[in-house]
Amino acid sequence: INYPIVQTNDNSFYLNHNINKSSDNSGWTFMDYRNNSNMTDKNTIFYGHNLLNNTSFGSISRMFNKKWYDSSNHKIIFMTKDSLYTYEVFSIYYREPENYYLQIN
Repeated sequence: INYPIVQTNDNSFYLNHNINKSSDNSGWTFMDYRNNSNMTDKNTIFYGHNLLNNTSFGSISRMFNKKWYDSSNHKIIFMTKDSLYTYEVFSIYYREPENYYLQIN
């Protein structure tokens, strides 16, 4: 994902709206409305569709192959208007859909 992440006052608006707030079935990648945009929560939640054109979270499946493991820098860089945050991916695994972890603290 190499484009702006948005946030609003609910977790449904950007499921079917784009960054310009226009109706769009592809939606836009967004941060949970409960999270602080300054990344101070224990858990920051991002949402996005798994799009077939590899946008939003459509390219995440690449992380599960050896080529990605061998050639990626394994970094996630998140930039806000005030700060730059760098995270390193240390674990990747498949999981059945659940929602117990959707907590920011």
